[in-house]
Amino acid sequence: MFLFDTNICIYYIKGKYFLQDKFERVARESRFISEITLAELKFGIHNSQNPSANAKVLNDFLSGVNILPISPTLDFYAEEKARLRKLGTPIDEFDLLIGACAF
Repeated sequence: MFLFDTNICIYYIKGKYFLQDKFERVARESRFISEITLAELKFGIHNSQNPSANAKVLNDFLSGVNILPISPTLDFYAEEKARLRKLGTPIDEFDLLIGACAF
């Protein structure tokens, strides 16, 4: 299983870092994004200069990945957030939610 975060998805969509070749080497059944990543990508569409064109690009991208729900990971997320806070280790909320989906 490969769980792609928002930045990697954006780089792929924009054709950066030869990610198209790397994506194609991974079976579609093994390509995942979280619902959080999907939300961030949709925000990017609505915040862009050309939402309708970018929505089509996103839909094309989504046809090649699977979407992981976040609800099964919320307990793990909460435990990790509390643990990291006690250690004084800040982490972005969305990054932690995305990472929790990998477990």
